[in-house]
Amino acid sequence: MKAKFFFIGMALLFALLLAACGGSSDTQTEAEPGAGSGDQGEEAPAEGGGSYSIDIGYINATDSETDLGARKFKELIEEKTGGELTVNIFANAQLGGERDLLEGMSLQTVDMVITGDAIFGMFAPEYSGLSLPFLIKDTDHLDRVLDGEVGDEINAAINESLNSSILDYWHRGPRNLTANMEIRSPEDLNGMKLRVPEIPLVVEAWKILGANPTPMAFDQLYVALEQRTVDGQENPLDMIYTSKLHEVQNYVMTTQHLIAPMVVVINNDTFESFPEEMQAQVVEAIEEAGTYQKQLVKENEEVYRQQIIDDGTTIIDDVDRDAFARKLEESNIVEQFEGEWAPDLVERIRAAE
Repeated sequence: MKAKFFFIGMALLFALLLAACGGSSDTQTEAEPGAGSGDQGEEAPAEGGGSYSIDIGYINATDSETDLGARKFKELIEEKTGGELTVNIFANAQLGGERDLLEGMSLQTVDMVITGDAIFGMFAPEYSGLSLPFLIKDTDHLDRVLDGEVGDEINAAINESLNSSILDYWHRGPRNLTANMEIRSPEDLNGMKLRVPEIPLVVEAWKILGANPTPMAFDQLYVALEQRTVDGQENPLDMIYTSKLHEVQNYVMTTQHLIAPMVVVINNDTFESFPEEMQAQVVEAIEEAGTYQKQLVKENEEVYRQQIIDDGTTIIDDVDRDAFARKLEESNIVEQFEGEWAPDLVERIRAAE
């Protein structure tokens, strides 16, 4: 790696000598995705003049808990490295949906991605069982699963499929159902066109529950709801509020059907291009930012709820969650998918309760 930077430095020196002799060159004046990627043959300074940079992308809106966590990471790592490592943030699906971002990270067009559990279904399908509604009971249960052997196995799978590593698992609120009609039981779904993530297990689960699930990238969702291409969707309250989904939905049903993480992932080549001390600082800053983000999630659930109510959307609390959970339990959905999952995945998840 040192040899690589020696030759890069010699190449830059040679270019400067040519410029001094009358040559001309274009100067990068603003940060662009991929500017800090290790396989591009240069370490272009990002905004702020640091020697290294990280471009972070995610679909969450500005001022969401994920965005605030990312901004805290930027503040922390730039302070820890004295500005040698700078961070460029691309929120609100500026660089595309989750699949676009994760595939882009494997190609180093973006260095780091903060994503939801869709990463399991897309790039670690043997662990997509984590997205089974009502399986994870609360965030403590989730943490025990992801901090144990299952989390280690997922990291190994992501290394293999995306040449990337999971730096940390952050929290998010439970997913809730939204629609333009009141839904209190599975019978009320009655074939409703429901946008769901691009995860086969989730598609099948909502089909069993009575909906007509429609897989769709998140960046297409607002317009799809506005134009009634789909009738409803399901997401945590912070996503519903900060992405303004409640503006095009009349009701939020507190189904709380899925407790899932936000996953912080970095491209391995990008991470390994940093000096060892800087690598440790990145890990430390991400974990500190994660502690901050998790506290925001804990504090803000009631805040987002009230803001949604204040904006005129009705929240339905008397949902028969047991009826939803029972309908899934009585189906053969686990048997249908368990052959595709890691050995004893559901049993190991349940054992961590």
